[in-house]
Amino acid sequence: MIRVLVTGSRTWTDYNQVFAQLAGFKCEFGEVTVIHGGAPGADSLADRAARTLGMATEVWRPDWGHCDQSCNHRLHRRADHTTYCPAAGFRRNSKMVESGADYCVAFLDPCRRVTCAKRKAHPSHGGEDCASKAESAGIDTRRILSLA
Repeated sequence: MIRVLVTGSRTWTDYNQVFAQLAGFKCEFGEVTVIHGGAPGADSLADRAARTLGMATEVWRPDWGHCDQSCNHRLHRRADHTTYCPAAGFRRNSKMVESGADYCVAFLDPCRRVTCAKRKAHPSHGGEDCASKAESAGIDTRRILSLA
């Protein structure tokens, strides 16, 4: 059995691309476990495709509720006045990578955050963070970039 870590943009909508990538792993390796972070977009589409293909899934949800000792900020406040730790998704990405995977597939839309300080075009921050961590850990990583 192989483990495939799927990450990507919350704005990713191309289910057929996700399905095709996962079907390729199923054809090549047979038994596959798909690991993802449970977010909308690429993660949710990967979960749907994996279940359709009869693959096992492993969901790593972030703990948005509190900061840990690595945080150097306070909880942020949403429009509905609930609070969250802005680093929780990045911590979750690290844990998914540390759990081990044979492959990582990142489905990346361009960053659309209006408050982003980067001036050049670049992929969404969370998906790119996870893909970069996977590469650094020696996991064979594929980036699928949208044309949007």
